[in-house]
Amino acid sequence: MPGRLDGFLAPATTNLRPAVVRRLAYEASDNGLLSPDLAAGIRRVKGAKRLGMRLGNSLTPTQGKELLGVPDLTSVKGKRGFAMLAVLLGCGLRRLELTRLTVSHLQQRDDHWAIIDLFGKGGHVRTVPVPAWVKVAIDIWLDSAGIETGIIFRCVSRTGVCRATGSVKRRSGGSCVNRIVGHAEVINVATSCLLESKGGNMLENHVSAKITRKRLNSGPAANHINDFSDWLYARGYKKRSLFRMLQSFAAWTDWLTKTGRAAEDFSEGLQECTKHVMSDRHVPYERGPKRESLSVARLFLRFLQERGLLPQTTGIDPLACSHSLLREFHSWMLEQRGVTRVTLAVYQRVLEEFIATVGSDPHAYSPQVLREFVLTRGSRHGSSYAKLGATAVRSFLRFLAATGRCRTGLEYALPAYASRKLATIPKYLVSDDVDRVIASCSTERTGLRDKAIILLLVRLGLRAGDVVRLRLTDIDWTNGKIKVCGKGRRHDLLPLPQEVGRAALRYLQESRPASRAPELFVTVLPPFRKLSYQAVGGIVRRALDRAGVSSPVRGAHVLRHSAATTMLRQGASLASIGSVLRHRSPQTTARYAKVDIGMLSMIAQPWPGVASC
Repeated sequence: MPGRLDGFLAPATTNLRPAVVRRLAYEASDNGLLSPDLAAGIRRVKGAKRLGMRLGNSLTPTQGKELLGVPDLTSVKGKRGFAMLAVLLGCGLRRLELTRLTVSHLQQRDDHWAIIDLFGKGGHVRTVPVPAWVKVAIDIWLDSAGIETGIIFRCVSRTGVCRATGSVKRRSGGSCVNRIVGHAEVINVATSCLLESKGGNMLENHVSAKITRKRLNSGPAANHINDFSDWLYARGYKKRSLFRMLQSFAAWTDWLTKTGRAAEDFSEGLQECTKHVMSDRHVPYERGPKRESLSVARLFLRFLQERGLLPQTTGIDPLACSHSLLREFHSWMLEQRGVTRVTLAVYQRVLEEFIATVGSDPHAYSPQVLREFVLTRGSRHGSSYAKLGATAVRSFLRFLAATGRCRTGLEYALPAYASRKLATIPKYLVSDDVDRVIASCSTERTGLRDKAIILLLVRLGLRAGDVVRLRLTDIDWTNGKIKVCGKGRRHDLLPLPQEVGRAALRYLQESRPASRAPELFVTVLPPFRKLSYQAVGGIVRRALDRAGVSSPVRGAHVLRHSAATTMLRQGASLASIGSVLRHRSPQTTARYAKVDIGMLSMIAQPWPGVASC
């Protein structure tokens, strides 16, 4: 046994195994379960030799200071990590001693603090002096976690809440026990901080399997794999997730090598590999690229684009634009017409159906065929979406005429859908329902972000796109102003209400993850990136569900209408409301006058022949 374990474990750890077997042989021999001769033979088994003196590993004072400078002191987990590292470095405690440390152990003796009656290895009891800077670090952690008695270092949830400010009950026996930090968590805190303090995380720090590292280092992405793994780590991926992602990425690079593709074929290789994965039937546990491999490959292309090693795309899925004519249309609209990518994404769905129905030969387009497509498609949708479809086809025909692919003037053959201004009444929420929606947001990390977004929508009447485009530099905290980039890329400066400013500041201080994204609001889960328009709508829908509010429209725009109607009922003029909502035409704001029933009843004329009420 010693010979077998000697090559893998330290001598002291190896000798624990024979010691257990010797003790078991003693007990078996005393109880008559083992012959004395056999027990004596087992007791004569020697342990592993200890050669020389173990000096151990240590950090220099400079390295210790760098290590202490890594934890983020603005978060609860960062304060706990700093306090743990301070106790380990300043007091020299073992990991097990650290996890058993309680508030009662800390006592003041004369003019200094000390850890009293600390049970250590082998049952030894000792007193450990606590430097003043270590005591300050512990006090900061205790204050932020709200701990007054019991275990000092406890678990912290992902949202930054200490899970054991009191005690929790186990299901078995109903006994109350405190949840403490385990050995593995102590190791993770120290190890992750040490890796960050070195200023770079190589592939060996993220992938433990030598075979996977060999596959990655021998593939087409070998020159970028170290930087790519660090790029993923900097975006908040945990070690286990990062290892799994790089394993999937290795499957994609293996496929590139197998199909004879080199580093300059990354974009084309992703498209072809996607077709391969989508067409072949998935076999469980079969090696090769899978859907997760494609997701990591897209992140790899984004990494290359950020480093300037790959040209930036238009933001539209290249596989979705399967037709070359649509790809040219997207480029033309972006460069010549200044249309946003979001608008092009909406046009794309219409034009794909258009090409599939009418055909891809522009010379075969006739006014009758174009009108039939627009009218047939419009009959399946409401007036607004029917108008959008006609606009998309009309823009496509202008592109074809400008590039000489079809005759000019075909866009005039499309019908213009009737648009009656002020025909509808804005759909909104009453003030009580708005307050319930705001109150439904929790104080956890996701709740703080959602509350700040909802307050921007309901207090300033922002659109979902306005919220998505907000940047960290758009808020003037000194003067209480916020710069909003609205429709048509028009920038407006709005006053920042106190309630909205406090919610945004709390989100930045307690909830927003460390990210290089310039946008104000980013995702909660890695990779940390800006929110989409659909995500803002999902935030509003979930808030409506939590509050139990029945809304006529389940989207972010209903809060914009609610903001306008609330201002109108509080006595604001239509001109003021139009200024806050940034309407270009007063007629757009005039539709909100329909919801002010009180003012309308004062100017309503009596019906002929009926007495006025």
